[in-house]
Amino acid sequence: YEDKIYIICVDSAMHILKENNIKADMTVTVDALKNKNYLSKDLEESILFCYITSNSDMINNHNGDKIIIDSIAYKFHYKEYLSKKGYVLPKFETGGSVSCTALSIAIDLGFKDILLFGLDLAYSNDLRMYSNSSINKKYKINKISYIKGNYEDKVPSDELFIKYLNWYKYMLNKYKDVNYYNITTSGAYIENTKVLDYIPEDILSNNKLPISLYDKFIQSFNSDTYIKYIITELKNISEMYTTYKDGLKVVLSEGNK
Repeated sequence: YEDKIYIICVDSAMHILKENNIKADMTVTVDALKNKNYLSKDLEESILFCYITSNSDMINNHNGDKIIIDSIAYKFHYKEYLSKKGYVLPKFETGGSVSCTALSIAIDLGFKDILLFGLDLAYSNDLRMYSNSSINKKYKINKISYIKGNYEDKVPSDELFIKYLNWYKYMLNKYKDVNYYNITTSGAYIENTKVLDYIPEDILSNNKLPISLYDKFIQSFNSDTYIKYIITELKNISEMYTTYKDGLKVVLSEGNK
């Protein structure tokens, strides 16, 4: 289906696509501490959506086009510096997970049929059922709650997954003009999704971007100048702080004599 659907991939799932020789059209990364090995140069043809605060190694490791975005929920001081230059980054609703940001982007781009793959939000066989399980990273399970599953009556989940689940419920209720299909083979049921084990044929014929990315995000497209400007400002602030701190030490020292 690679040539028949538009693929938006989260950073931690990129290695799965690579293992199966699948190229993403778009990749989303948000975490500052994300392992840079998740972002492969083999997938550099995909467009990268990221924050200014995303892992810098991952951003530098990606040689394709980049679009700098912002979160409605988070308040960062760098926004003040960008506003001084007249820069306004596109804002998206976020729910704490990179998959939440990816969904917000898909909705904002105007897709009317959105298919969710691998969005388990549940546990199985003492493994967290998302990409980390595929690289054999085990987690201890605590404070388990059993909730409705896609195919099972009940599946084990936890507070964090349920938090994400509630966010998806909110978003899917807010944007009801979109058809949501959950193609995940297991996991928790997400309200307002249609659970399927196949991709409907009528969706495959409507896979193109509804809009031009460049036209929509022209100010954020390949905006390395944003990053350079913020880095310069932060360095200036750091130098001012160091000067102030050293001056304060002198004053305190003189005062103690």
